[in-house]
Amino acid sequence: DDEEAVAVAIVADETREDGIRIAPPPPISSTARRHAERLSRTRAPSFSSPLPDPALVRHCGRVLSRISLRAVIMKRWKPTFWIQYGPSRVLFFRSFDDYDDWLNNPYHTARARESLVKLGVDFKDDFKRGG
Repeated sequence: DDEEAVAVAIVADETREDGIRIAPPPPISSTARRHAERLSRTRAPSFSSPLPDPALVRHCGRVLSRISLRAVIMKRWKPTFWIQYGPSRVLFFRSFDDYDDWLNNPYHTARARESLVKLGVDFKDDFKRGG
Protein backbone atom coordinates (compact mmCIF):
# COMPACT_ATOMS: atom_id res chain seq x y z
CA ASP A 1 0.00 0.00 0.00
CA ASP A 2 2.83 2.42 0.79
CA GLU A 3 4.46 1.84 -2.60
CA GLU A 4 1.15 2.49 -4.37
CA ALA A 5 0.64 5.72 -2.42
CA VAL A 6 4.12 6.92 -3.35
CA ALA A 7 3.56 6.07 -7.02
CA VAL A 8 0.27 7.94 -7.06
CA ALA A 9 1.88 10.93 -5.36
CA ILE A 10 4.67 11.03 -7.96
CA VAL A 11 2.19 10.91 -10.83
CA ALA A 12 -0.01 13.57 -9.26
CA ASP A 13 2.89 15.97 -8.70
CA GLU A 14 5.02 16.85 -11.70
CA THR A 15 8.18 17.43 -9.63
CA ARG A 16 9.64 14.88 -7.25
CA GLU A 17 11.16 15.81 -3.91
CA ASP A 18 14.67 15.71 -5.40
CA GLY A 19 13.64 18.33 -8.00
CA ILE A 20 13.48 16.00 -10.99
CA ARG A 21 10.49 16.63 -13.26
CA ILE A 22 8.53 13.59 -14.34
CA ALA A 23 7.96 13.52 -18.12
CA PRO A 24 8.13 17.30 -18.63
CA PRO A 25 6.42 18.85 -21.66
CA PRO A 26 8.58 19.22 -24.76
CA PRO A 27 10.31 22.54 -25.29
CA ILE A 28 8.39 24.93 -27.53
CA SER A 29 10.26 27.42 -29.66
CA SER A 30 8.35 30.62 -28.96
CA THR A 31 9.64 32.22 -32.16
CA ALA A 32 8.53 29.31 -34.34
CA ARG A 33 5.18 29.13 -32.55
CA ARG A 34 4.52 32.86 -33.01
CA HIS A 35 5.40 32.50 -36.70
CA ALA A 36 3.03 29.52 -37.07
CA GLU A 37 0.22 31.42 -35.32
CA ARG A 38 0.77 34.47 -37.54
CA LEU A 39 0.67 32.29 -40.67
CA SER A 40 -2.44 30.58 -39.36
CA ARG A 41 -4.22 33.91 -39.03
CA THR A 42 -2.99 35.56 -42.24
CA ARG A 43 -2.03 33.03 -44.92
CA ALA A 44 -3.52 29.66 -44.08
CA PRO A 45 -6.29 28.50 -46.41
CA SER A 46 -9.84 28.62 -45.09
CA PHE A 47 -10.04 24.81 -45.04
CA SER A 48 -7.06 24.43 -42.69
CA SER A 49 -7.76 23.38 -39.11
CA PRO A 50 -6.94 25.55 -36.10
CA LEU A 51 -3.59 24.99 -34.41
CA PRO A 52 -3.64 22.83 -31.26
CA ASP A 53 -3.07 24.72 -28.00
CA PRO A 54 0.54 24.16 -26.80
CA ALA A 55 -0.51 25.02 -23.23
CA LEU A 56 -2.50 21.76 -23.14
CA VAL A 57 0.64 19.66 -23.72
CA ARG A 58 1.50 18.69 -20.15
CA HIS A 59 3.84 15.71 -20.39
CA CYS A 60 5.77 13.86 -23.09
CA GLY A 61 8.09 10.95 -23.56
CA ARG A 62 9.24 8.12 -25.76
CA VAL A 63 8.04 4.53 -25.63
CA LEU A 64 8.25 1.40 -27.75
CA SER A 65 4.91 0.43 -29.24
CA ARG A 66 3.08 -1.76 -31.73
CA ILE A 67 0.48 0.65 -33.06
CA SER A 68 0.31 -0.22 -36.75
CA LEU A 69 -1.17 -3.48 -37.98
CA ARG A 70 2.13 -4.34 -39.65
CA ALA A 71 4.08 -3.86 -36.41
CA VAL A 72 1.62 -6.11 -34.58
CA ILE A 73 1.82 -8.86 -37.22
CA MET A 74 5.61 -8.65 -37.53
CA LYS A 75 5.95 -8.43 -33.73
CA ARG A 76 8.26 -5.45 -34.05
CA TRP A 77 8.46 -2.71 -31.47
CA LYS A 78 8.78 0.80 -32.88
CA PRO A 79 9.91 3.97 -31.10
CA THR A 80 6.94 6.24 -30.52
CA PHE A 81 6.59 9.76 -29.13
CA TRP A 82 3.67 10.44 -26.77
CA ILE A 83 2.16 13.53 -25.15
CA GLN A 84 -0.48 14.16 -22.53
CA TYR A 85 -2.85 16.64 -24.16
CA GLY A 86 -5.20 18.20 -21.66
CA PRO A 87 -6.14 16.53 -18.40
CA SER A 88 -7.17 13.12 -19.76
CA ARG A 89 -5.88 12.52 -23.32
CA VAL A 90 -2.72 10.72 -24.39
CA LEU A 91 -1.69 11.05 -28.05
CA PHE A 92 0.91 8.86 -29.78
CA PHE A 93 2.97 9.96 -32.80
CA ARG A 94 5.50 8.13 -34.96
CA SER A 95 8.16 10.65 -34.00
CA PHE A 96 8.81 14.01 -32.38
CA ASP A 97 8.85 15.54 -35.87
CA ASP A 98 5.28 14.32 -36.50
CA TYR A 99 4.23 15.84 -33.17
CA ASP A 100 5.93 19.13 -34.03
CA ASP A 101 4.23 19.16 -37.43
CA TRP A 102 0.84 18.42 -35.77
CA LEU A 103 1.34 21.26 -33.29
CA ASN A 104 2.81 23.98 -35.52
CA ASN A 105 1.83 23.47 -39.16
CA PRO A 106 -0.92 25.99 -39.96
CA TYR A 107 -1.62 24.50 -43.40
CA HIS A 108 -3.00 21.11 -42.27
CA THR A 109 -6.62 20.24 -42.83
CA ALA A 110 -8.41 18.58 -39.91
CA ARG A 111 -7.98 15.19 -41.60
CA ALA A 112 -4.24 15.69 -42.22
CA ARG A 113 -3.71 16.85 -38.63
CA GLU A 114 -5.63 13.84 -37.30
CA SER A 115 -3.62 11.45 -39.49
CA LEU A 116 -0.41 12.49 -37.72
CA VAL A 117 -1.82 11.08 -34.47
CA LYS A 118 -1.29 7.34 -34.66
CA LEU A 119 -3.32 6.60 -31.54
CA GLY A 120 -5.32 8.76 -29.18
CA VAL A 121 -6.74 7.63 -25.84
CA ASP A 122 -9.07 9.82 -23.81
CA PHE A 123 -9.30 8.26 -20.35
CA LYS A 124 -12.31 10.36 -19.46
CA ASP A 125 -14.52 10.21 -22.57
CA ASP A 126 -13.56 6.70 -23.72
CA PHE A 127 -14.94 5.21 -20.50
CA LYS A 128 -18.24 7.05 -20.94
CA ARG A 129 -18.83 5.46 -24.36
CA GLY A 130 -18.37 1.93 -23.12
CA GLY A 131 -18.05 -0.85 -25.56
